[in-house]
Amino acid sequence: MTEATIIEKPWVIAHEIEGGRLQVLLVGPDYAKHQHFGIVIADIIGHVAGHFDMDVQDVLDWVQREIDDPTTTLERLGPN
Repeated sequence: MTEATIIEKPWVIAHEIEGGRLQVLLVGPDYAKHQHFGIVIADIIGHVAGHFDMDVQDVLDWVQREIDDPTTTLERLGPN
């Protein structure tokens, strides 16, 4: 196992905005990179699986289907 990658005080907020669009806000410390939020996303997938009493792989399969054939388009709204 490699050294732990830690992100302090991450925020991932998803909410509906005008027109039924989904806005996702990613907030973290200045040092945060995509790897840090990747860990947060992996944790969220685990929590979703646990919440619905599902296998993590089932949630990952659904996520992969969405990545391969998105139901919505991504629109960059912020400065990052």
